[in-house]
Amino acid sequence: MHSKKRLLTTGLRLSTVGSRFLLIFFLARYLPIEEVGVFGLLQATIAYAVYPLGFDFYTYSTRQFVRNPKSKWRTYLKSQLAFAAVMFAVVIPFLALVPVLGLLPWTTALWLVLLVPLDYLCIELDRLLVAVNDQQGASVVLFLGSALAPLATVPALALLPASRNLGTILAAWVVCDVIALGAGAFRLLAHTKDLGHGRIDWNWIRIGARTALPFLAGTLCLRALFTLDRQVVRAFSDLATVGVYTFYLTLANGLTTVLYAVVQQFIYPSLVRAAHQRKKEAFRSASKALLRQSLIAIVLVVATAMLIEPWVLRFVGVAEYRHYAWLLPASFGVVAIYNLSLVPHYIMFALDADRMIMKITAFALASAALVCAIVAPRHAVLGALTGLLTASVVLLAGKAFFARRAYRLMDWERAPDPGF
Repeated sequence: MHSKKRLLTTGLRLSTVGSRFLLIFFLARYLPIEEVGVFGLLQATIAYAVYPLGFDFYTYSTRQFVRNPKSKWRTYLKSQLAFAAVMFAVVIPFLALVPVLGLLPWTTALWLVLLVPLDYLCIELDRLLVAVNDQQGASVVLFLGSALAPLATVPALALLPASRNLGTILAAWVVCDVIALGAGAFRLLAHTKDLGHGRIDWNWIRIGARTALPFLAGTLCLRALFTLDRQVVRAFSDLATVGVYTFYLTLANGLTTVLYAVVQQFIYPSLVRAAHQRKKEAFRSASKALLRQSLIAIVLVVATAMLIEPWVLRFVGVAEYRHYAWLLPASFGVVAIYNLSLVPHYIMFALDADRMIMKITAFALASAALVCAIVAPRHAVLGALTGLLTASVVLLAGKAFFARRAYRLMDWERAPDPGF
């Protein structure tokens, strides 16, 4: 990618991170802390629900887009849309169980039904555009879907007291998702408009579903870590504490978005191509670049967060947030370890070590659940955070070990399969 385009792409994604930071700052300042807690629970539930809805099918389809000629893209796109329609019909009715089980207040039910499919479609467009080497278009979709809503609502929160409620935030979220969908669909169609009509290939869908299933199991385990932690805090504490926990974890999770924006989206397609083409040296070079750039980004982001913490707490001006100030460095430390685990994760992904990824992730979830069960009854926040820490360490250690093993076992001399 040309340096100017890469700079623009990175800038758009980083602006998304900055806008989310602004939003959580203003939510903490202007909304009751209990509403921040409800927002955190809803946000985590949506982030989890998009995965069973999408079946993690992208783990198959993106590799297909990267590895195969453009002439097949229209068929892949139509087939994935057909599969998505089936999954919508199956999964969306189950969203009604979330408020029934008491995991969210009934007042959020309509927002949940609207935002889960909209968020899924925006995420999928982002991934597909990256797969067809249009990182710039993917970043525009991400900006419109994730950054525009905070940029629109933050001035309203500051200037219009009547807008200081959760409904305003969620309505803006829906509107901006719709705008992002329109822009992303237009951009993706521009890449495929001259490639024929294509067809729905149900055999391709079946193969993809079987391939994606191990990833789905692993992803549901992984996302459970970053969803159930807030439910753990709620179960052993109250909504106000969930609000504080949400505030600090949202800031720390910005590190994940930064790393994807400045490092991962540019390197992981190269890893996939190098592995598929059996280019051993190119694969080694990309792997080292992924590790080196990830470490640099983590150090810079964490150092910046520590420097601005006093200013953030003064701006928010709420005693409950100051009482849990230790959560900022602690949560950034946990999220940093998790992000380091993504380096061997992408290596294993490129080497098709799908089932081992699933097994490691399941073990990480079980380890986190055990730690939470021991610690959370005594201290809800500490229990949730130590559970995440345990899982992140397991993910890093397990994936580092098996990534090296998968690399050694790879048959680098064998010619690539032209049909895959």
